[in-house]
Amino acid sequence: MSFDDDVRDRGPADRPETDGADLARRLVGVGAELGTDELRVLLTIAERLKVGRQRYGALRTETDPRDFRKEAFEELADACVYLGAELLRGGRR
Repeated sequence: MSFDDDVRDRGPADRPETDGADLARRLVGVGAELGTDELRVLLTIAERLKVGRQRYGALRTETDPRDFRKEAFEELADACVYLGAELLRGGRR
């Protein structure tokens, strides 16, 4: 099963609800079923979205010209560099 088959086909964008208030209610409902660490992960992602919105404006996937797969690959490659450098440093600061 591919990422596209497993995730994108079941994502919230594929559902008919596009109202922000409805999506927020659904997010709260999902959050109510998650543990503390899972909520921390979601909060971190939400905070990163907020930073991106402040820097670049609202995310509009239908009109955004970026190649998100390419962007993700580049960001992951950068993350690997940073993690490798931190491992070589021995985690000391």
